[in-house]
Amino acid sequence: MKKLGIRLLGALSIGVDDGELVLARKNKTVLAALALAGSSGLSREKLVDLFWSDSGEKQAQASLRQALAAIRKALGAHRDCLAAGPAQIAIDETWIELDVAAFEAAVSSNCDEGRERALALYRGDLLDGVRLKEEGFEAWLRPQRERLRSSAIELLGEGLESAQGGERCIALATRLLQLDPCNEAAHRALMRTFSVQGRDNAALKQFFDCRDVLDRDLGLGPSEQTVELFREIKGKRRFTANHEQPVAKPAEKPGPKAKPTITVMPFENLSDEPGQDHFAAGITSDIIQALLRHRWLAVISAANMMRIGSFSMIADDHVIESNVDYMVTGNVRKIGDRLRIGVQVIQSESGEHVWSESYDRQLEDIFELQDEITGMIAGCIDIEIGSSERRRVLGTSTRNMGAWDCYHLGMAHYHKHSSNDCLEAQRLFARSLEFDPEFGEGHALWSYMNVLSTFYFDTEPSDELFARALQAAQRAVEIDDQNAMFHMLVARVYLAQREYTKVMAEMEIAMDLNPNIAGIYCGMGDALNYEGHYEQAIEQFEKSLQLGPRDPVRWGYLGYGALAHLFSGDFETAIDWSEKAIRYPHCQYWAYAHRVAALGHLGRDDEARIAISELLHKQPKFSRSLAEQKLYFLKRPEQMQLYLDGLEKAGIRE
Repeated sequence: MKKLGIRLLGALSIGVDDGELVLARKNKTVLAALALAGSSGLSREKLVDLFWSDSGEKQAQASLRQALAAIRKALGAHRDCLAAGPAQIAIDETWIELDVAAFEAAVSSNCDEGRERALALYRGDLLDGVRLKEEGFEAWLRPQRERLRSSAIELLGEGLESAQGGERCIALATRLLQLDPCNEAAHRALMRTFSVQGRDNAALKQFFDCRDVLDRDLGLGPSEQTVELFREIKGKRRFTANHEQPVAKPAEKPGPKAKPTITVMPFENLSDEPGQDHFAAGITSDIIQALLRHRWLAVISAANMMRIGSFSMIADDHVIESNVDYMVTGNVRKIGDRLRIGVQVIQSESGEHVWSESYDRQLEDIFELQDEITGMIAGCIDIEIGSSERRRVLGTSTRNMGAWDCYHLGMAHYHKHSSNDCLEAQRLFARSLEFDPEFGEGHALWSYMNVLSTFYFDTEPSDELFARALQAAQRAVEIDDQNAMFHMLVARVYLAQREYTKVMAEMEIAMDLNPNIAGIYCGMGDALNYEGHYEQAIEQFEKSLQLGPRDPVRWGYLGYGALAHLFSGDFETAIDWSEKAIRYPHCQYWAYAHRVAALGHLGRDDEARIAISELLHKQPKFSRSLAEQKLYFLKRPEQMQLYLDGLEKAGIRE
């Protein structure tokens, strides 16, 4: 039997070659803590203190027993590795492969090969991204995280000393700065390497970054050695008519900020050919998706945004509303087999152009071009992104032009949200898979459109349909198990199947992979809502609204949130959220229906009659029986009854 792989350095991951362990986030963290403790294990009292310190003793012990039972069940064939005694709980280390143990062994080897292996294993800080409200857990984790981080910093410093410039030097230095932002040796290494490569602007910007971080974190200025290098590079810098413009220093803002924020505005389609809006939208979407994978970067309105109205009005409104640090704008012109793209990054507060570039390439070079653009955008915003990280996020899951084109045409139809467009999107996503059967997005979106059609349109829900949809979504995860969207869409199928525990597990995986996607929080809110946890559900919907102020499916976040308010008995807020949803283009009839049900419960008959008229205009077939048929995913009978009663009180009798 293959050993259970447990990766604690970086994002938490537990599983074997054939898949990730599906387990709620807290339970997975309990398993991680036991693995970290080694053969000695942890006492039941210690586990209670780490994970349930805010509960009473009896409740905490019960929670621990439930967690252990869930872990044992999820482990399947590996369940015997968990030894749970009356006082002590431990994991048999012969059953597992633990990256922390391998890292420490590699460090201790004291050889070049060992150091390289150690650096490869150190994917990030111990349990990076894991946050629990229990102070005891954080206090227990902190010294272990710092110890491992110090070892990685020492290894990177040693590697940097022996590096001879080039990409390896950049990779080591940027990784070192991610762990130790005040390391002047790493800053100088980047300055020298950039200068040798002829990237003097990047070298000078590196100095300014160094100066700013030293002032912010230590209250100190750069050393004389660093200043002298700056003067040397500045002195030899050559200005020509074709030289890149100096990178603008972002305006200082009061107070610390965890990560820079960026929004990508819809690229303008300047093509002479008709029907090419999807092409510009596709490029916009791919750049957004690539940037979303940067955990250090918060991407606002992270969705495929369709172009409406005046560009300047959208841009100004969006910047004000979102308070983003940077805005990416651009245009696309497709002429025959040539592609021309203009891109610029603007510092929102100052209005200064951080970076701009124009490209004129063969159409066949589109994917490499997108990679280049995305890397430049990320690099000009935060130079600390390393080459290895850049390689991780660049690119799409297909390099087939036919698959790419069908996919983005399908996305254009998806965002129109009509029955015919839904069918056409399904066809196009299926067509993309004919071009490239390994295209993860094609599998995932084909799955989602089939599920979506059962809720909004005329497709009848069935076990067979959901089984095929689940198979397709899981195939996408097999192709790329680090894609948060794929896990999110697996969860949407589970939701249709009323498998709420699995929904939560997949959504937590998606959130761990990328906490910047608005749709993940909406999906989490859905699951919590149908389980009856209304307050928690509403919190998730509010987060989705915060992350997607210009999301084309924002009406969905508002509509699903309105349903949570309705179930909680807050009918006034349900009406408010429904009415906000209705204002958005392509809003579906369910937001209208939620408003009718809420008005019915409040006895506001005159408003209800008008609302029913608007609902029937949107969906002429709507009735109480249709609502009962389409709300098949509701778990709690009282939720269905509350909804149907509201419709009846409003005046919908059938």
